[in-house]
Amino acid sequence: MPETSTIQTIPLAAIKPNPHNPRRVITDQMVDNMAASLKSAGLKNPIKVTAHTDGTYQVLSGHIRLAGAQKAGLESLPALVLSLTPEEALLEAILDNQGQPMSWLETYMAAESLLKANPELTQKEVAARLGLDPAYASRGVKLLKVLTDPSRGLILENLKNPTGYKPSENAVFALTELDDPQRVEEALKVVIAKGLTAPQTKKLVETIKGGTPAEAHVPVKATPKPKSTATTPAPKAAPAPVQVPTQMSEAETLAWNTAAGISVITQIKAKIKKSERPSIFEALLLTGHTLWKITEWLLKHTYHIVKTVTKVVWKLFKESMKSTFKALGPTVYRVTRTLLGIAFLAVCAYVAWDSYAHGFHPWHALSTLFTLVVALVRG
Repeated sequence: MPETSTIQTIPLAAIKPNPHNPRRVITDQMVDNMAASLKSAGLKNPIKVTAHTDGTYQVLSGHIRLAGAQKAGLESLPALVLSLTPEEALLEAILDNQGQPMSWLETYMAAESLLKANPELTQKEVAARLGLDPAYASRGVKLLKVLTDPSRGLILENLKNPTGYKPSENAVFALTELDDPQRVEEALKVVIAKGLTAPQTKKLVETIKGGTPAEAHVPVKATPKPKSTATTPAPKAAPAPVQVPTQMSEAETLAWNTAAGISVITQIKAKIKKSERPSIFEALLLTGHTLWKITEWLLKHTYHIVKTVTKVVWKLFKESMKSTFKALGPTVYRVTRTLLGIAFLAVCAYVAWDSYAHGFHPWHALSTLFTLVVALVRG
């Protein structure tokens, strides 16, 4: 066995790739760029390998450099030969490959490999060794449970494609709701074939759970928001001056006065929004308009207000009379309640008749009711 750590120049024919390489996605562009770099500047950092008893070496880190050297036509590469246990070699390979960002699936599978190689470790301990958040590692375990080897291969193959659709982590994770790895595999084919997003994949899962085959799912495309072409908002035109007609009928005069009043109020409000101080006359007009709107609302809701107040008063009166006459016995209480009910109906009938005789108006009805109550109280 070699020393714990030595640098040697090793023929490419004796260097073998690692079957457990954490970096599963190596594109042709990566290899071409590395080959061009090796031809122009040479290798700056030696690859890391472990030695086998048959005289060959297995790569720990440097698969892209090895592929680039083969493409560039080199015969050998400088390599740092390490003497490590299989578990140490796996951890070294994972940590060294993290120097270059790996895909989400590669990271999950690296954590899975380390967990399988060290069954005594917990998920939290594996996450700590790889510098991952424990929740992220737990999410990866849940996801990989439903991904068969063909599913993983399909994802990795598409992640290698530099221009095609690359399934996102969130989209694939949405398939975990299916629980069954075989159903996930079938659904994954649809996700990749149709290029579904995460929200569209969630809809696909709902469709499959509803009993519809994954192949029959029709994704709903999101409608893109139209881009605004306006750069600066156009200035608002000043309100047109009010033109007074010369000759109008009575109905036309009323309509014009209403329209003119609204126009004047609108101009005063616009003036206040611009932080301009209104005149005393304009302030009085605006105050009168506000009071008129409040009065209009009260008139509109008078019936409901009177109805609610009457219910409340009657309930309070009924409860007070109930407690008052309770001591007099049930017979007196029933007779008194009946007489009060008749009196109440008589008052309502009188108010209705008086309002009908003088033309119904809410304020007149209230005035009549108040007058009648005062008269009854005075005796």
